[in-house]
Amino acid sequence: MSAQLPLWFGRERGTDLYEVIDWDAQDAVEEEGSSLFGGVGAGLLGLLVPLAVIALVIAAGQLPMGAVVVLAMAGAAWLGAGLAAAWLVAFSDDAPPWAQAMTAVLVALGTIIGWAFVVASVVLLLVIVLMVVFGLASDRR
Repeated sequence: MSAQLPLWFGRERGTDLYEVIDWDAQDAVEEEGSSLFGGVGAGLLGLLVPLAVIALVIAAGQLPMGAVVVLAMAGAAWLGAGLAAAWLVAFSDDAPPWAQAMTAVLVALGTIIGWAFVVASVVLLLVIVLMVVFGLASDRR
């Protein structure tokens, strides 16, 4: 009496997942979102901070009406182009080159603004600490 081997004996079983999963694309997504200012956050900063600056300049009330109108139209164009580009890149498989370039500009600008804010906050904190330290040191008699 010989042992009966199963039909799959000597063959590979299961599915080879390394052919199904694209590991490089998944690593690229993880690297992009792992920075301090990810793509979405930096893009929002890059879109909204210039609009805030335009709004503050208009709200100051020191410009003639023609300049206010031009700034308001420039702000509306910036917002419209930025939102359209972000929408096309996020929800389109084949986004136009101008939309990809605009989102790259928004993300780069937002990253610069974010890092500038972090550096300015650290410098401000350092100045306050040094003022307190030197203020306490000068009170001794």
